[in-house]
Amino acid sequence: MSIVHFDSFPALRHFGRVSQSLANGAVPGPAYDIESHGDDSFVIQVALPGYQRDELEISFHDHNMTVKGCRNTALAENAQVLHKGIPTGSFVQSFRLGDHVEVVKAELDSGILRIDLVRRIPEALKPRTISIGQADRAA
Repeated sequence: MSIVHFDSFPALRHFGRVSQSLANGAVPGPAYDIESHGDDSFVIQVALPGYQRDELEISFHDHNMTVKGCRNTALAENAQVLHKGIPTGSFVQSFRLGDHVEVVKAELDSGILRIDLVRRIPEALKPRTISIGQADRAA
């Protein structure tokens, strides 16, 4: 398992961390990018060449978003692989999301899984300024 901490990136400090789990026969997690689109909007792009939507699963529970893939690749009869560079098999990639970070949507297009995230802090938890009034003095 490898864990990447985002402490060195102030804008991502509240985002969380990423880990890869290798189960029996699983391959290392796919390559991914994390983009910041302002303070409260993020996009994770995961490179998944050859994967179809029905071979992928995204789940979210208790601040953990998990992307699982199980690619069923059967070689055509009489096919011989001369170079194996495209990952196949199963993978599990976990993202520990920070407080109030929600998954907005996920789309698969041209081998890239795009996951949109947004941080929605409830109004009651946002910092606010308290105005200071002047006391009435009776003389």
